Amino acid sequence: MMNNSINDFMGKQESEKLEFKREFNDKIKEKLLKTICAFANDYKNHDTLGVFIIGLDDNGKECQYDNIKEDEEKISNIISEGQVLPQPKISISRDIDNKIIIITVHPSKLVTWYKKDIYIRVGSSTRKANANEMINRINNAHNISFDSSECIGSDIDDIHEELFVLYEKSFFSEEIIKRNKRSLLEKLKSISFASKGGHPTYGGLLVCGENPQMYLPNAYIMFLKVDGDDLKDRSKINEKEIKGNLSSIIDSVETLIRLYIDTSMLKEGFTNKKQFTYPYEAIRELIFNAIMHRDYSIDDMIRVYWFKNEIIIKSPGGLKSPLSKENFPNPPVYRNNIIASTMKSLGKVERYGSGVNLAQSLLKENGNPPASFEFNDYFVKVSVRIKDIT
Repeated sequence: MMNNSINDFMGKQESEKLEFKREFNDKIKEKLLKTICAFANDYKNHDTLGVFIIGLDDNGKECQYDNIKEDEEKISNIISEGQVLPQPKISISRDIDNKIIIITVHPSKLVTWYKKDIYIRVGSSTRKANANEMINRINNAHNISFDSSECIGSDIDDIHEELFVLYEKSFFSEEIIKRNKRSLLEKLKSISFASKGGHPTYGGLLVCGENPQMYLPNAYIMFLKVDGDDLKDRSKINEKEIKGNLSSIIDSVETLIRLYIDTSMLKEGFTNKKQFTYPYEAIRELIFNAIMHRDYSIDDMIRVYWFKNEIIIKSPGGLKSPLSKENFPNPPVYRNNIIASTMKSLGKVERYGSGVNLAQSLLKENGNPPASFEFNDYFVKVSVRIKDIT
């Protein structure tokens, strides 16, 4: 950043990787250290530099900054105190016109702490990570999916053994099951449904837990059937909360899709051909895609809005790196390895990475417009327009 000019930053808006402050003082010191920690943690895996600018206001406008040399030295001393650990790679410089201080933070592969807490960036804000976000950050550092991490506080009694037996049959052949004389806990460990320490994993609870929502309260689908094109008139909304384990959620989704798709008969010569407002398999694939790829560490549920002329599916969590707006939906990336492998073994997905492309193909075949996608750091939203069958 040594050769940067103030003009490189003026007029820009604060973002997940860019922070502005008018001046440096004792109040800003705490904010700076927390933000350095958050930039280093790179929670969304952007793998790009975080930049903290002193001398610009929140709108990227230049401020009169007279203590630039003294403050640069102060900041250097504060960072060298080692309050952010393990210390990430940081550079401090001034722009070529000596008008702003530029603190540049490299993303770290290690979990970074400040005063025994993990800080992350959410949009243009720095905040302390909650319990699930802390687990997610630690897992990312060790390349472990959230659903593979252990759920502290849960135990073997939280697993529905009969339900596990059903899932076991989808994973293993009958011969292997007969020869496997291990305990339930050892079996759970063998497929990452339980940790080495004996606690069920979040994936194990979602797949065959007695009550998964006890530990993941927002691991469900809010399904709204709306007799209109917006949510203004609550009397026109039929709301369902689809909860339970993975299998029961899948069954309920399939039932509702079949219930809500309208049909009509089209006369073609001497025969009648059934028409559908939406292809069942396409909507099923898109909702299953949300179940499989949502971020379960976020305290929010999947939302399905079935409007009169459109279906919107909104799932928590942005795209997982290396996926981006430019290359979506390829290459296939899996945020939840246990959920993905379970849905595959149950025959609920045809093959890994095919869901979106298959849905688009089925929509085209049925005469619907292609599904449109919207992405940000907080959610993925897919919209599907109806086919007119009148």
